[in-house]
Amino acid sequence: MTSCVKNEKSGITVIAAPNSLFFLLALLLLLPSLVLADRITAQTSVAGFFDSNIEHLAVWDALTMGKRSGFFIRNEGAFDYVFGDNDAFSTAFSLSSDTGLNVPEKSRLNSFFEIGWHGEPRDDLSLDLALQAHHTAENYLHMRNMFLDLLVTGDLFWDFSDDDAFYSTVKASYFTGFDEDLRYMTGPTIGAEFGYFYYPTARTDYLKVGAGFDGAFFRPERWTSCSVTLSVKNASIKPYLLFEGKYDLKPVFLKGTLRYAYMEWLEEDRFIITDIKDWSKKRKEHTPSLSTQILWDINDYISLSLNYTYRYIFSNFSRNNGAYVDYTMDRHTVMLEFSAHYEGETK
Repeated sequence: MTSCVKNEKSGITVIAAPNSLFFLLALLLLLPSLVLADRITAQTSVAGFFDSNIEHLAVWDALTMGKRSGFFIRNEGAFDYVFGDNDAFSTAFSLSSDTGLNVPEKSRLNSFFEIGWHGEPRDDLSLDLALQAHHTAENYLHMRNMFLDLLVTGDLFWDFSDDDAFYSTVKASYFTGFDEDLRYMTGPTIGAEFGYFYYPTARTDYLKVGAGFDGAFFRPERWTSCSVTLSVKNASIKPYLLFEGKYDLKPVFLKGTLRYAYMEWLEEDRFIITDIKDWSKKRKEHTPSLSTQILWDINDYISLSLNYTYRYIFSNFSRNNGAYVDYTMDRHTVMLEFSAHYEGETK
């Protein structure tokens, strides 16, 4: 597009970096939690991974960058403090960074904070409630504050026999987009998942089947550039199915997941070139995916894992049918991760 580009997206204009708030909150909580907590869990990890088709959250990035692959180094640290036994409160804080070696503009920094409660009203029933905050920034060359996500979740787990269990998860959140190209990412989301666990041998081995849906109700976007007008809608629903299994060959664990998702946007996008084109369509996508993990517990504190994920998006948006961008893509991610963890009593 030419210099006539005008971004007509509506949204807030906050530029401050919420990451500083997470650091401050962590400092305020770490020392008191260490004194008061009954149990503490700490984990750190270093990983290298390759992403064959880096995800673009901003439409403008998809239009201007296109397909990008990259090699990344991931560093992550997390603390989890538990207060009490069966009915326990907890606080958790984590930081992770993905540093793009050949694509520094796609490097990301994630901050996460959680206050949670775990209860066991019966021996066969457990309930978890959590309030979470998650912030993401991108591009280490020129820091780009992307979004803040405030999330409430509830998880129910019912062991109705020695070999079988039922689980359910419900969640609701509110996103606030900060960056100029991500202000559309402002609005509520909802989701739910229900499923069944089968334990064929021991509780470390399982087969799992689940179904769920996610809904996002973000703001629309609009660009104009001389004779071109583009309107993008961002409210969507996504039902999905998943199958998962884990097998314990101590000290090695094998895990695999199959997942299928269908995603449909609630309104039509529109792409207009004056006197040449007036194209409109509701976006729809089918996404099968496969992920596998081989994890080796070297000892009680150190582990090494190899992870692979493949995802293919079948989209009805392509340049061949007149769309403004091609969303059909396949994506391979391969990661080798080294982790160290500690869990123990503090009293």
